[in-house]
Amino acid sequence: MPGAVAPFPTSIDALSDHQVETALLGIAGHIAAAQCRFLQYLAEFDARKLWAACDGVTSCAHWVSWKIGMNIRTANEHLRIARALRKLPVVTAAFAAGELTYSKVRAIS
Repeated sequence: MPGAVAPFPTSIDALSDHQVETALLGIAGHIAAAQCRFLQYLAEFDARKLWAACDGVTSCAHWVSWKIGMNIRTANEHLRIARALRKLPVVTAAFAAGELTYSKVRAIS
């Protein structure tokens, strides 16, 4: 199945402290990179006004709230950050590399 997560070769409790820390940090980096990519797609979706093709949808944040199930305030905040990232290439690169978290990018933007 594409995109499926491979099972752990051993149970998590059998891993060393270092292995747990390394895995945790690696996953955090992947999450940050995925959030960055999500926001890049969101900015493009908004710029193309693809949300406007849906009857009754009044804004991109409305579409995000409806289709993705995100609170409207959170959707608006994601859109604000997505739009800002288009003007912050250095921040975007660090976010995409997993070097910055969503929280840090939110504060910077």
